[in-house]
Amino acid sequence: MDQSYTPENLTSRRLIEALVSNQFVLYCQPISRLRPAQPDTRYLEILVRFLEEEQKLLPPGSFLPILSEAGLMPLLDRWVVRGVLQWLVRQRGNFPNRALPRCSVNLSVATLRERHFASFVRRELAASTVSPDKLSFEIALADIRQNKQAFIDCATQLKALNCPIAVSGLGVGVISIAGLHRLGVRVIKVDGSLIRNLGRKAVALERLHAITDACMSLGVHSVAEMVEEHETIAILREAGVDYAQGFGIGLPMPISQLG
Repeated sequence: MDQSYTPENLTSRRLIEALVSNQFVLYCQPISRLRPAQPDTRYLEILVRFLEEEQKLLPPGSFLPILSEAGLMPLLDRWVVRGVLQWLVRQRGNFPNRALPRCSVNLSVATLRERHFASFVRRELAASTVSPDKLSFEIALADIRQNKQAFIDCATQLKALNCPIAVSGLGVGVISIAGLHRLGVRVIKVDGSLIRNLGRKAVALERLHAITDACMSLGVHSVAEMVEEHETIAILREAGVDYAQGFGIGLPMPISQLG
């Protein structure tokens, strides 16, 4: 029987088996501090890869659509949360004098709509004894716009657990950052399409300043996504952006390789 899985022959049943047998791999990408005023603690976005039998890693685009269509994304999101907390527990044991990083987990639309996800997070945090502020949840602005009540319900429950919430995709369209802040959002991620236009289009820089001004007035941290060029970093610092993420900052890597 052929045991090599490609995007063309992956099935939801095969991916469920992979979840049970831990064939997914946690990756992370660093989010680096730009402003000295921000705490000098590690900040990571958690990513996922699928490891097939021949030690070949498949990217998210090959399996996320299958899981989404089958309604299985909440299973993956729960697997990620549990795996991240287990890794943080190991980090705490191996490096007791080092502060734990904050790990940001992306939530799918299906998980956003799930009523009992916050209860699951509460149980996992209690079992791990990891501080809730080390487990952050990132939600895309596009998903929020299409699922407003689900977001309000989920954000309210996660806020009660003291887990920080990040919203990505800012810079496209209009959104009330103050309204997001009231729901527990503590991190605003500026969309990469806006970041790539800095230095090319004046309107992009104006929009960035509007976002960072609103964030600073509310005590919300700002993160620039898809930072690839060194020149961009100087623009971000001048605009008051707190953190940066992208291939120009650090490439994704297996979380197990972090010291």
